[in-house]
Amino acid sequence: MTFNLSGTDFATWFYPYSQSPLTFSGGHYPPWTYLLTYPFSLSSIPAGYLLLILFSLLIIHLNTRSIPRTLLCALSLPVALSLTLGNIDSLLSTAFLLPFSLSGLIVVCKPQALVVYWMRKWATHRRLWGPLFVILALTLSLLIWKGWFLHLTGSALATNFLISRYWPRSLLLGVPLLLTQSPTLWMIGGILCTPYLQFYHLTPIVIYVISRKSLPVDIGIMAASWIIGVATWG
Repeated sequence: MTFNLSGTDFATWFYPYSQSPLTFSGGHYPPWTYLLTYPFSLSSIPAGYLLLILFSLLIIHLNTRSIPRTLLCALSLPVALSLTLGNIDSLLSTAFLLPFSLSGLIVVCKPQALVVYWMRKWATHRRLWGPLFVILALTLSLLIWKGWFLHLTGSALATNFLISRYWPRSLLLGVPLLLTQSPTLWMIGGILCTPYLQFYHLTPIVIYVISRKSLPVDIGIMAASWIIGVATWG
């Protein structure tokens, strides 16, 4: 596990495809994800990377509403990895700021970390507009980017997603957590039910938890993220 301050992920997986998102011809994410990152592709890669970091910190702060908690989020291992790599996991926490009916549109931009949690939340509240908006967005995507799923690339990267060493055994813990009444446990259960996951995909979960706990607990979560990350992922 290494830090890369050059924004490798942004330069490799987002910047090239974000420059013309309406003419999707390949990429590692659904085409609407590149609509989200399009503003960061309007300048050079270093400038776009810097803007992505600043905007990510703003989204984190809107969640935490506290400078100390924002700092603790940024210093936690998953968030620090996401920011330094130039990934968009912090932006997914925008879903926590939106009504549930709209949050699914953010979740499906990069579904690894939150999609199971989102589905579990829907199963509890049964709000029709949430899945309806997602279905409408998916239908619209097929009209705009015909057969876009045929152009997805990089599926071989799944072999490098580190949760694969624990899945499907992780389902034995993940599924029971989804049966609880705690949204935090739903998130943890969701990531354990996901076959392929990088450690920085935990970013929105860290932001969610730190935004809702006491400051001493937040410090413990930040420290625990490093202990677990180093011990588990290396």
